[in-house]
Amino acid sequence: RDGRLVMEADQSSDLDVISMNVKTARVKIAAVPVDLLMDIPWRAGRYYDDDDDAMKLLNPVIDELVTLEKEPNRVNITPLSLKPALNKAGLGFAFVELRPRRTRKEDKDNWFRPMTAFVQVTDLGLTVAESGDEVLARVASLKTGLPLAGAQVTLYDRDMKELKTATTDAM
Repeated sequence: RDGRLVMEADQSSDLDVISMNVKTARVKIAAVPVDLLMDIPWRAGRYYDDDDDAMKLLNPVIDELVTLEKEPNRVNITPLSLKPALNKAGLGFAFVELRPRRTRKEDKDNWFRPMTAFVQVTDLGLTVAESGDEVLARVASLKTGLPLAGAQVTLYDRDMKELKTATTDAM
């Protein structure tokens, strides 16, 4: 129900929704600012009631009813564009909330619990190794696989307090 994923910037920025026998869903997509990078995935993973609604902390750039079912009793794929939530270079963090609409009349609540995705669209790959109180970070181009010199890496604690900032070399 809840996912976290990384998408390469040189690929499509569409998130495919795979569904079967779900006619419509309310879709909300929002950009995630850096200061909420820890809070949004945490809230999305523990959504029980409106107090944990991660979308309440954001300003959705998309909030619409989307038709998912093209053919009944078949797997349907519906692409959702993340572009409105990304920067001009097509990079950034997006939060997607998809709430399928119930169709049975006996259901008193018309909406299912939302499915969410926390998505990073990037052209960089980060590999981190931790040993005791030391951290090694390697930043590489996803396109070439080569290490990047001059990339700024910042280490934060769980409260998003900055602990250390360093610049990578090409090793």
